[in-house]
Amino acid sequence: MREKKAFLRCSSCTVFSRPEHFLNRLRREGFTIALDDFGSGYSSLRYLLCMPVDLVKFDISMVRSLDETGRQALFVEDLARMIKDAGYKLVAEGIESEALLQRVTALGFSHAKGFHIGRPVPLTSLRTVSLRAVS
Repeated sequence: MREKKAFLRCSSCTVFSRPEHFLNRLRREGFTIALDDFGSGYSSLRYLLCMPVDLVKFDISMVRSLDETGRQALFVEDLARMIKDAGYKLVAEGIESEALLQRVTALGFSHAKGFHIGRPVPLTSLRTVSLRAVS
């Protein structure tokens, strides 16, 4: 089995007449398909149900709602659990505090990005890339 080394990020696959066929072909070639900005714009539950994706990247607005209490946070929590239980890997965007990092970790997110984890830096200033694992 070939190791997957490339990712394709998809916000809206409406540029193709039959995007699921195109995405399945890319998956057979070793690409990992990510549904980007889930919960905003065109990245809806319908896309998740119809498109062959591997990763679901929760939009920053959905992740930020986890910092609050109430119905919206409960909805996002349950949605994340449901999507994870269906076999998808989850990515949390906009992690800006340790508390939020701990919350998405507890919910089963496998990937996270945001200022708390690392701020953008010019590539020329990088000698070694260091990744902090979420465990």
